[in-house]
Amino acid sequence: TKAIDYQQQSLRVAQKVGDRRGEMAALNNLGLAYKALGDHESAVTFEQRSLTIARELKDQQVEEQILKNLGNACYALGNFTQAIEYYQQRLDLAYQAKDSRMEGQILRNLSNACYSQSDYPTSINYGQQWVRLSRAIQDQRSEEQALGCIAVAYDAMGDYARAVEYYEQRLTLIRQMQEPRLEEQILGSLKIAYYALGDYARAAECAEKREAICSR
Repeated sequence: TKAIDYQQQSLRVAQKVGDRRGEMAALNNLGLAYKALGDHESAVTFEQRSLTIARELKDQQVEEQILKNLGNACYALGNFTQAIEYYQQRLDLAYQAKDSRMEGQILRNLSNACYSQSDYPTSINYGQQWVRLSRAIQDQRSEEQALGCIAVAYDAMGDYARAVEYYEQRLTLIRQMQEPRLEEQILGSLKIAYYALGDYARAAECAEKREAICSR
């Protein structure tokens, strides 16, 4: 594509004149261009080269962005172990920068990546850190998403009692936020979890409430 041709040209010029910052930017842009094409393997190759230069230049702001890109590209490739490694490195930078919003985003990424490789206990651990952080910064949207991650992980483990506990907490928040479509989804999850626990009365109650929302 034209974007890739242009960035390849920029890369050659930067390398010729010894412009390390320009080289870093061109490599990063090439990574993003290949990502846009769905070629995540090529994206990873260019982003890794860009990361080396960012660390050489001690540019933590650019390093953080590249780690995000690398984590997401590895996740898209199904390489969850490598994605987790990049997310953890990015989390260290977020701690250093005392950036709570970024920290929350990364804890979500880590929880999802661990879930994707069936490491449910670690997914729950990151989810619980995310809940604590969300409550500390009073971010209800982030908190309800974190509660959902934990509930789904307990569900996958077959620990339906704990899953119900977190689904119910999420349901309370969603009702405060007045989001009927999400409320409907959570009631559906609760119905299945209560049924698995043998609590058929609660399961039926959730089904009725869900139907009431659907028929509005």
